[in-house]
Amino acid sequence: MKSLVVTLLIFSFQPSYGISPIFSNADYSDIIQDDSVKTDKPVAFAPYGLVNIFNNKVIVCQVAAIGNIAKERSSGFQCGGIFNTAAEHKGCQLAGIINTSDKVTGIQIGGLVNQAHNGNSVQLAGLINNAHSDTINEGARQPIQISGLVNNSDGAMVQITGIANNCPSLTELQIAGIVNHCDGSTGAQIAGIANYCRESNGIQIAGIVNRCSYFRGVQIGLVNISDSCSGVAIGLINIVKTNGYFKLELSGDEMSYANIGLRSGTRKLHGIVSVGLQPEDLTDPVWNVGFGMGTLIPVGNRTSLSIDAMHHQVFFGHHYDENYVTRLNVGLDQVITRRISLYGGVTLNLLYTFTDDYNYEATYGSVEPYHFGEFRLFDNDVKPWIGFKIGLRLF
Repeated sequence: MKSLVVTLLIFSFQPSYGISPIFSNADYSDIIQDDSVKTDKPVAFAPYGLVNIFNNKVIVCQVAAIGNIAKERSSGFQCGGIFNTAAEHKGCQLAGIINTSDKVTGIQIGGLVNQAHNGNSVQLAGLINNAHSDTINEGARQPIQISGLVNNSDGAMVQITGIANNCPSLTELQIAGIVNHCDGSTGAQIAGIANYCRESNGIQIAGIVNRCSYFRGVQIGLVNISDSCSGVAIGLINIVKTNGYFKLELSGDEMSYANIGLRSGTRKLHGIVSVGLQPEDLTDPVWNVGFGMGTLIPVGNRTSLSIDAMHHQVFFGHHYDENYVTRLNVGLDQVITRRISLYGGVTLNLLYTFTDDYNYEATYGSVEPYHFGEFRLFDNDVKPWIGFKIGLRLF
């Protein structure tokens, strides 16, 4: 038993004296030359132990059942069942769980975690990537990170992950299934749920929320929030704290006499959400929910040309089907006070109704006050008409 333990220890922790301890008397005619120090170094290859430990200047290959450890300068290939660790390793690292390296160049592949300090070209991990650069410049940045769960990097050019990206400084592209986070400046962020960035010069696309202190690009999401904006925010709710446009609108038109809407974003482009009601029958009322985009074009000191494009879903009580109204509104916005403006204009309306709906004749067939012409489109009845809209815009 003692002999077996000693043998396992010898085979497990193997200093790089040659090809391996069992070949310690081998002829090293086939060697690798280290050009940096002008000395000859042998190929180190240890496939049979639990841990490989090499202190050579140059290591071409490391293979271990559990881990590899190589310090100083090493290059080539590492393969460990659990982890790899190297200093100035150049080439490829493969680990069942963890890769960790300093000044790595090449590729890391880990079943669980990759960690690299200084420059690194590619990281692939089943769970987490972590890479930090000593300096933030083009040469030290991490060109790409791919992870099944989390990426964390200083200065990454590309981050792709299944769950979350975190980059405390410059990055070009972040793609995440859930969340992107960047403390510095970013070019593009794409996330299934949320994006956060201190400064954005490109585009933010999120399924729910985009948050940026200052951006001069495009935000696309349900909710877009920024402290200052010189770009475009496209979403249902757009909050720009410094130079934003945020108005509550009370209006009426020929189809819905009572409407309330919210306009948010910037004056040159803002999102609109609205709810309208025909109040004749409050038991089963005809009402609608709309969303769209609007713009204000100055034509005077207190007057602007207001143009809106809206799309409404029409309801009859709790019932709805393929019954829509699409509108183009063109009118004038006249500022009365700093917080109140008066709007009036004309609308071009298209009513799309599903004629097989059992409420078509009773309700949806006569939603419009009148129409000129009638045609079919994708099994829907389409009726156009010209209308009007007047309202107050507050705050």
